[in-house]
Amino acid sequence: MATARHAVELAGLRHVFPGRGRSVQAMEAVRNVDLTVEPGEFVSIVGPSGCGKSTILKMIAGLLRPTEGGVRVWGEEVTGPRREIGIALQDATLLPWRDVVGNCLLPVELHGKVTDEARERVAGLLKRAGLAGFETRRPKELSGGMRQRVAICRALADDPTLLLLDEPFGALDALTREQMNIDLNRIWRETGKTAILITHGIEEAVLLSTRVVLLSERPGTIVDVITPPFPPTRTRELLSRPEFAEVCGQVRDRLFAGERAASATETGA
Repeated sequence: MATARHAVELAGLRHVFPGRGRSVQAMEAVRNVDLTVEPGEFVSIVGPSGCGKSTILKMIAGLLRPTEGGVRVWGEEVTGPRREIGIALQDATLLPWRDVVGNCLLPVELHGKVTDEARERVAGLLKRAGLAGFETRRPKELSGGMRQRVAICRALADDPTLLLLDEPFGALDALTREQMNIDLNRIWRETGKTAILITHGIEEAVLLSTRVVLLSERPGTIVDVITPPFPPTRTRELLSRPEFAEVCGQVRDRLFAGERAASATETGA
C-alpha cells in the first residue's frame, strides 16, 4: 500500500440507476469521470444538486458498483467496502445508548478486538476535536456540531488511510459550520489522512481543499479542477482575504458558466 502511486484512481467512471418498469426510467447519474487523488490531499467535489457527487463517493467507498469504468484505492480495485476507508455522513447516526467513546470504537469492534492502541487513538482524536472531557456523554447531551465531531472521530477510529465526507456539516448553522471547517482542517493536518469531501458550499470547498473538483449537471462530468493557492493551515482570517474571494469567484463562475450559456441560447442572446 505504501508504494501505491495514487490514493484514489477513477477511470472512465459511469453509473446508471436502472429503471423499474414503465413508471421509473433508468437515470444516468455519472458519466466518464477520470480523477486521481494523491496521498495526503484534501479534495472537494462540488456541483449542482443531483449531479452525482454522492454517487461518486459511494463508488469510492465500495457501496455502489460502477456501471462502467473502475475505482482503485491505493492501487487495488474496489469491489466492496474496505477497512482502510472511513466515512462520515451528513447525519451523525450515533447510537443513543452509547457514550462518545463507545460510538467512536464501534468500527473497531466490528473489525475485531478493541485494543489499548485503539483506545489511545480515539482519546487522541477526541482531544484534537475539542471533545476531551465529553468521553462519557451520550449523544443527546451534545450539540449538533459536537455530534458531527464525534462522527468524524468515529470515521478515523480504525485508522483508515482514506476519509470520505458526504456533506458532514450540511445541517449545521453557519457559525457552527465555519468552526467545524477550521477544526476539520486541523484534524486533517495532524492526522495526515487523504480526504475527499462532497459539498454544496463553495466557500467550504475552497477553505478546506488542496483541489476543488467541479461537476456539471446530471449526468455529472468533471468540468474543471481548481487549486486554491493557500498553505495547508487554513484559518478564519483567510475567509476575509481578497484572494479567497477571488478563488471562490472562479469556482462560482466556472460552475454556472453552463447555466448562463443555456439561458443565453434560450433567450437568443
